[in-house]
Amino acid sequence: MRKVMDVQWVDICGVSSGLVVIVWWQYAWSLQAFLFPDDFFNFALARGFSFPGCLSAILLVKLALRPVWIGCYTIMQHLFNLNAVAYHALTLILHVLNGLQVYVLTRQLTSSRFASLVSCSVVAYQISVVDIFGNFSNLSGMLVALFCWRVMIWYIESRGAWGWKQYATWWVFLLALGSNESAVVLPVILTCYELLWFSKKEGTLLGRAVKEMARRLWFYYLAAGVFFVQQLMLQLFIHREGSYTCVFSVQSWCNGMIFFLREWYGSWPAWLLVGLSVAAVVLAILMKNRVLMLAWCYVLVTFLPFVFLVHHLASFYWYLPQFGMALYTGQLLQSIRVRLPGNQAGSWRARLVHGVVSIGLLSMPFSIASWTSQSKLMHVRNYYMSLSGEYRGFIQQMRELCSVLPSWSCLVFNQTPPLLDSRALTSLLRTVYHKDALWAFVEPDAMEPSMLLQRATIMRFDYRDGRLISE
Repeated sequence: MRKVMDVQWVDICGVSSGLVVIVWWQYAWSLQAFLFPDDFFNFALARGFSFPGCLSAILLVKLALRPVWIGCYTIMQHLFNLNAVAYHALTLILHVLNGLQVYVLTRQLTSSRFASLVSCSVVAYQISVVDIFGNFSNLSGMLVALFCWRVMIWYIESRGAWGWKQYATWWVFLLALGSNESAVVLPVILTCYELLWFSKKEGTLLGRAVKEMARRLWFYYLAAGVFFVQQLMLQLFIHREGSYTCVFSVQSWCNGMIFFLREWYGSWPAWLLVGLSVAAVVLAILMKNRVLMLAWCYVLVTFLPFVFLVHHLASFYWYLPQFGMALYTGQLLQSIRVRLPGNQAGSWRARLVHGVVSIGLLSMPFSIASWTSQSKLMHVRNYYMSLSGEYRGFIQQMRELCSVLPSWSCLVFNQTPPLLDSRALTSLLRTVYHKDALWAFVEPDAMEPSMLLQRATIMRFDYRDGRLISE
C-alpha cells in the first residue's frame, strides 16, 4: 500500500483561510437569521439535561436519542438562550472545519493537492445544503459528518495499527453514532475502502485477507450493531410521525435517489439523471480508478439510512453524502488535468497554458453552482429572513404585553406567525420566560383536560398582520 500523503501546516492554514472567505461570502447572512420552530422543539428536549448530564451524554454516549446532539443544544441554550447569532456562528465554524477535513481526507485518498482543493471547495460552496444555515436543528448532520470524516482520516493513517490513535478513532465513532443515526453505515464505507485498497502484500489468500479486515473493523461493526439494537428499543417509546416512515422497495429507492440527485445536478428529467449516474459509474470502472469507485460507493451507502423515507428533505440529508460527489468531482478533474499538454516539463508556453486550464478546471464547480443555484440561495435566504423578522417581532410584543407571567399560565392565540403550532409555541415561550409551568394553544386546538391546566391562569391573545393584542 502506498504511503499516506502528509498534509503540511502551510496547506492547512491556506485552505482554512480560503474556506473562511467562501463560507463568509456565501452564508454570512445566516448570522442575521433567528431560530426555527424545530429549534424550539429541541429546546424542550434539551431542557431536561443538566450540565453534568450533558457532559456525561457526550463523553459516554449513553442510550438516548442523539445524546451528543442534544448535549450540544443543552450547552448552547444554557450559555446563549435565544441569542441566534451564537447558534448560526457555530454552524459556520463547523462547516469550515468539515471543509478542512474534506481537504485532508481527499489528499490522503488522491495524493493530489488540486483534487483536494476542488473537493473542499465543492463542499464549502454546495448550495444543496443551504437550508441548514437557516435551520440550526440540522446540527446533527454537521456533527455526524465532522466525526465520520475524522474517523476515516485517522483510520487511513493508522490502518488498524494499535496505539492512541486507534482508541481515539473508536471513541470518535461513538460520538458520530451519538450525533445522528446515519453514522451506522460507516463500517460499510471502511469495508469498501479496504476492498479497493487491499494490497497483495497483506495476504495472497482470501481467508487471510478477510481475517486482516476483520481485525481492523470488528469494533466498528460491533458498535454499529449495538447502536442499531438500542435504536430499535428507543422506537418502542418514541412516536414517529408518518413522514418519517419508510417504504422498502426498488421503486422507493429509485424515487429517493432521483430526488437527491436532482439537488446535485438540477431539475433535469429522471432519465437524464439516471443516465449521468450510470455513465459516472461506468467511467470509474473503465478508468480502473479506485478513488472514483470509492466515491460512488460512499454516495450509495450514505444515502441508505434515508433514501427509503416517504418524506425527503434534501438539504438535511445531503450533508454527509456530499463528500462522495465532491471526491468524484475532484478526482475526475484531476484526471483530466494530468492528461493536458504541459503537465510534464516543457516549454514555458505549454506550462502557462496548463496553469490557465488548471485554474479554469478549479473554478468550474463554482461557475456551475453559481449559474444553477443562485436563485435557490436567494429564495432560501429571503424565506428565513422573513420568518426571522416575524418571530423577533412576536417575541418583542409578547415581552411588552407580559413582562412577567404567573407561575401557572395558559396562553391561547387565535393565530400565530407561520409554522408555530401549539407545541412549538409552548416550547418557545417556556424558553423566553424560563418557566416550565406554561402552556400555549393555537385555536382551534383544544385545551388539554389536565389537572395542571385547571390551576393555570388563562390569557388570550389576538395576532393579526404582525400585531399582537391582549384580549
